Amino acid sequence: MYRKILVPLDGSELSERVLPHIAKLAQGGESEVVLYRVCEPPVILADYPADLRTAWEDHVRQETAHIQEQCRIYLNDVQGKLARSGLKVTVATGVGKAPEQIIDYAVQIGADVIVMASHGRSGIVRWAYGSTTDRVLKSSPIPVLLIKSNEL
Repeated sequence: MYRKILVPLDGSELSERVLPHIAKLAQGGESEVVLYRVCEPPVILADYPADLRTAWEDHVRQETAHIQEQCRIYLNDVQGKLARSGLKVTVATGVGKAPEQIIDYAVQIGADVIVMASHGRSGIVRWAYGSTTDRVLKSSPIPVLLIKSNEL
């Protein structure tokens, strides 16, 4: 049985296709499901006017906090759906490059498994678009369970 299951979500319907599987993996146990979303860093113009009320660093912190709050709103909605089925669910967000953030956070919280959706792409398509799931799979010291999802 898994004690802690990390579920990275990106806000897409495709990534949410793992949720029915999560409910089965964690069903009836003491498992904690951690929903995690990596937010894109804010795009802030380099020519920040010196006459604005907040310092550059404060502005960056405020914009980053705003982006993370938007990600958290999404995760809270998904959390509510899973919690109604009796699961113990927490949420967390990160900012940066998704593969690295997912792996680092999984290690940090002591996750037993990372559960992610896969597009099922291969060959040149995977290479051209890159794959967060593929990068996590290849680099994670923690087991990764892939749920193959058909294209939408």
